[in-house]
Amino acid sequence: MDLQELTKKNQEFVTIASHQLRKDGKSEKEIEQIFDDIMPSILENQKKGITARNLLGAPTIWAKSHSETTSDNSQGGVAATNKNPWLMWLDSSLMLLGFFGVLYGLMALTDKNYQHSYGILTTLIIAFSGGAVLYALYYFVYQHAGKPKEERPKLWKSLLYMAVFTLIWIAFVGISSLIPAQLNPVLPGIATIIIGGLSFGLKYFLKKRYNIQSSLAAQPQPERQKK
Repeated sequence: MDLQELTKKNQEFVTIASHQLRKDGKSEKEIEQIFDDIMPSILENQKKGITARNLLGAPTIWAKSHSETTSDNSQGGVAATNKNPWLMWLDSSLMLLGFFGVLYGLMALTDKNYQHSYGILTTLIIAFSGGAVLYALYYFVYQHAGKPKEERPKLWKSLLYMAVFTLIWIAFVGISSLIPAQLNPVLPGIATIIIGGLSFGLKYFLKKRYNIQSSLAAQPQPERQKK
């Protein structure tokens, strides 16, 4: 592979990933084929300032997941999920937008005394900031579930992450509720239900299209799959 076109960070990604693939038993020809397939995407995103790590995740995890995909396919299993941070954030955000949209809409339609205080802009901020919080919790806590004890964060640290990120989300909710009503109109119940339904539909489409890893659940580790 010619790495001259890559930035130093992307060269480092390829080096680490190649080392892991060799550890997983891949031949040099197989490794070359893997990078031949992904290199155009790395180069294209490099022009946009997106590193291979941001695009594909940690190099060792990406390499392992690629090996797991080959192994799983040979056994008729399910391919490894896509852990692209942006897709995982969007997946979680659409889930929250769908949930709150349908919830607020149904309450507005079924309860005449219900006073929906959240405008559309506030709802969007709640959903997409919540999606970021869910991804952060996955990154720091959930993805380590199932790993050996020494590789998992300590319980107190996990609880601290949960508390801090939850407080950040609450802060976003509080600040967004101060947006003037002129910029943040409250939509009719049927409109919010439609937005919620479309959000669920888009989430389902993207999930099927890109096999996105959920931020709410850790991917099973190989050791646990063998048991």
